[in-house]
Amino acid sequence: MVQHDVSSYLYLIDKTLQADNGTKSFILGEEPSKSEPIKHQLWKDVSESKLIEFVSITDAERIIQYMKEKEVIPVL
Repeated sequence: MVQHDVSSYLYLIDKTLQADNGTKSFILGEEPSKSEPIKHQLWKDVSESKLIEFVSITDAERIIQYMKEKEVIPVL
């Protein structure tokens, strides 16, 4: 389920970038345990992606600050 959600989100981001190359996208979360290899690999792939910026839950304020500075609203 999570993998499908992330794939859908990446598709949306890709289409948004095609329409506006200045778009910046974030995913907020935490690194899953390595004892869950599928979830950890998905996290690793997302965190290394050039389409989006992975932000730790402990750093969520950075996203809020960015949105205030750029006067943006969330898509989702």
